[in-house]
Amino acid sequence: MKFLNTKEQESTVTIFLCFLLTSTAWLSWEYHILEQALPVPSELLTMGIGYLLQAAGIGVFALLARYRKPLADRIFPVALAAHLLCLVPAALSHYPAGSLAFGFLMNLACGVIAGYYLYDLTRKVPAERTATVFSTGYGLAILASWLLTLAGGRSVYNSAKIVIICIALTTAALAADRLFCKKEEPGRTEATASSGPGNAKAAAPSGPASAEAATPSGPGKAKRRRAAGKELLWLLCILVLLFSLVNSSGFAFPAADLGKAVNLELSRLVYAAGLIIAGFVTDRKHSALLS
Repeated sequence: MKFLNTKEQESTVTIFLCFLLTSTAWLSWEYHILEQALPVPSELLTMGIGYLLQAAGIGVFALLARYRKPLADRIFPVALAAHLLCLVPAALSHYPAGSLAFGFLMNLACGVIAGYYLYDLTRKVPAERTATVFSTGYGLAILASWLLTLAGGRSVYNSAKIVIICIALTTAALAADRLFCKKEEPGRTEATASSGPGNAKAAAPSGPASAEAATPSGPGKAKRRRAAGKELLWLLCILVLLFSLVNSSGFAFPAADLGKAVNLELSRLVYAAGLIIAGFVTDRKHSALLS
């Protein structure tokens, strides 16, 4: 990854490990739901309710990042642990109710994890490079998912081996995040991370008037918070809609065909290639507009 600098490499590794973990767990849950032959269509459960819960998880993290930033910085290990604990019954339970209940909780934790690595991406990587880093991390995770099926066969998703794999990925994701956090400069803030010294000075007003403006209180503050909450809700709805459109456009086939007429892991390689190309193109256009 020579085309990425150190911070971009760190963010790429975080996205790669997290998405490989959550997509591996989700596929295992999907295949397990299909095996149980539930009366409700599996698409409704996994790509309907499951995706909505992932969106809710992103929303939970976004609210924490907005109003409880210290908690948002510490929630990643908790979300990883919850995701792993819920995976075991979601992928291995012989009872459909248990598979569904823990699968839904796993999707909620998956959304919190996604919210964290997207937040981490915006803190470490300049805006004109985020698409490249994001698409590279996702693309490499999809490639690794396909290689996993070559090494262990598609049946690896339907066995207890998936728990061992997810334990290893969870440990790797947590270790990478702790390592990258330790490498951060002391006292480094989001403002200094995304701007130079001159911009940081300009972004830090001083004096009584600026102090008053920086610490609003009373009804005005509550009104602004409500407005920010509504704006956040709309942005999340749009984000989930766009994600769903992109995912669905590449997988417009019945879930019952998975593992039979359709090789999901192989078909996702085309999606990964398109995603990486789109990331490069997006960032080049962004850079051209800024120059």
